[in-house]
Amino acid sequence: MVSLAAEPLSSNDVKKWSETRIETHKLQNRFRAQADQYDDVVVAFFAARDRYLQQVGYTRARFEDHERRISEAHDYILNRSDAIADKQERDATLAEAKAAPDPALDPETQEMIAMMRQVGTSEAEIQKMLDAMRRVPDVIAQSNAMMDDVDDQLYARVAPDIPAVEQWREELAMLYDWLAGNRADPPSL
Repeated sequence: MVSLAAEPLSSNDVKKWSETRIETHKLQNRFRAQADQYDDVVVAFFAARDRYLQQVGYTRARFEDHERRISEAHDYILNRSDAIADKQERDATLAEAKAAPDPALDPETQEMIAMMRQVGTSEAEIQKMLDAMRRVPDVIAQSNAMMDDVDDQLYARVAPDIPAVEQWREELAMLYDWLAGNRADPPSL
């Protein structure tokens, strides 16, 4: 998804979005509490929200773009240690697969081949299995490269916004908890 803004979010952008999100959530709760007073409370809420967004200098598209960007950068910040650990685990798995001896020399594989021969498996089928086992490091390397590419693309998309979001990491976590109903009050900004 292409961002509406070509420039990175600033700390003030994150603060303004957070303040605005708190107020729009309060507005939503007021509409929910008075739902019986509207023919279509959802339409009424979004109309009121859009008017409020305009009053504070947002278009709906820009507000939603900031929401997406802040959320993606915040998620990235929270999950980066897991992503690093995952990459290290993938790299270790590849190193282990590359260091493994030829499958035909492995005692467990030799036992499996003997059982396959006992049940009448052809030598061609056994060789296909061994060839597939020998390709495991290449398959792991391809999979790792694809995962690394996905990680790189995600980082490239969120990297410009990380510094601003990082400054508000704790407040954003509290905000998301409040929005989810997991805390009584919104964060102080």
